Amino acid sequence: MHFFPTFFPQEASEIQLPEGLRDLTPPEAEKRRTLTEKFRDTLNLWGYREVSTPTLEFESSLSRGVGREMTNRMFKLQDVDGEIIALRAEMTAPVARLVSSRLDSWPKPIRLFYIGSVFKRTRRSWEESRETLQGGAELMGAETPHGEVEILILLKDLLERLEVPEATIDLGHSTLFKRLVKPMPEQKRVELMNYLRRRDKKGLTNLLGKVENPEEGRRIEAIIDLLEATRLEDAASIISEIEELNRYSSELEELGEQLQDIGVTDGIGFDITLIRNLEYYTGIVFEVITPSLGVPIGGGGRYDNLIEKFGAQATQAIGFALDLDMVSKAAEITSQRERRILILGDPKTAYRISGELRNKGISAATSREMDEGSLLSFAETWGYAYIVKVESLEEASILELDTGRSIKIPLSKVAEEVGQLLKLNETGRHERSVER
Repeated sequence: MHFFPTFFPQEASEIQLPEGLRDLTPPEAEKRRTLTEKFRDTLNLWGYREVSTPTLEFESSLSRGVGREMTNRMFKLQDVDGEIIALRAEMTAPVARLVSSRLDSWPKPIRLFYIGSVFKRTRRSWEESRETLQGGAELMGAETPHGEVEILILLKDLLERLEVPEATIDLGHSTLFKRLVKPMPEQKRVELMNYLRRRDKKGLTNLLGKVENPEEGRRIEAIIDLLEATRLEDAASIISEIEELNRYSSELEELGEQLQDIGVTDGIGFDITLIRNLEYYTGIVFEVITPSLGVPIGGGGRYDNLIEKFGAQATQAIGFALDLDMVSKAAEITSQRERRILILGDPKTAYRISGELRNKGISAATSREMDEGSLLSFAETWGYAYIVKVESLEEASILELDTGRSIKIPLSKVAEEVGQLLKLNETGRHERSVER
């Protein structure tokens, strides 16, 4: 006698995804599609071209320039030939590899954008997703501050078009703080960093009172003043007091002046505490914050040394990435619902009418007969705009779900009439949108 284990199927409610992963329902997927379409349209308007890279690459390639912290968060596996491959955890390094191997001979500046999923092992309580949809842009071959100006104006325009309310961009510098504290003992540098991350002005002031070295005191005073600075001009003025940091002062001042000249300083500020966790940054860095979420929804910065790590010539570069899942939570954008048509009637007639509608580019599906309550519930749940019912060999009725209005028309005119209704409806929606 053979004994086989008995397997009991799980109840549907018990079947769960791994933590940090999620499905998208039709409305959620439609909102994402609307978001990505607006993202693509905006980047195309700015002259950027779309690229795509593999989800899986060699770990040694994905980890170039990103630093140990990001590398440790990658999902890794061993290929059949023993090579370690990984899921990409961010998109800039893969795009830099693509440029170095395929586009290095193209004239610069190179303007690229991408949309793709990235995968990271989670580590923070608010960071729920292991897979997120990321959209970003890279500008390669543009020097400071011209590259920063273009990317920041592009980012502001994009956030407006994606309807992210009250979004602000905080600017920092990847090496400024390191240079400020470089002459100090390591223990004091760590202490300063801890105070700075907490924005603890009192702690910094207490530390200043204990310092005997005048040069150290001058630098801590500068850090305290920078903690209060919110404008690039103010930060540049403070930094200029320390001679060896004049380069950073000039960089911030010139960027601030160009943004001022173009008139895009609203919503852009300075934050000395902003330190991005990717090692490839070499200059200005920034994060996008929206009050409704209270956490960054994106960021970026300058990375002038990354492309050469892939064997190409050194290229100045700057870019940004947005977490489009977080943007979707913050955005007031609504999905452009397809104006779908539901057709009831005998199969032969229903399929003929639905075919005529699809030939006109109109989404249409057939349904079996059901009671009125079930029919309306079904149509509302699945987003149908009109219900067409075949009443006889000669006549059909069209019910508009938004208004409850019903009309009777000749059966032969259904496709033509539905097309006219959709056109009128679309015109009305456009006019209401313009009025708002």
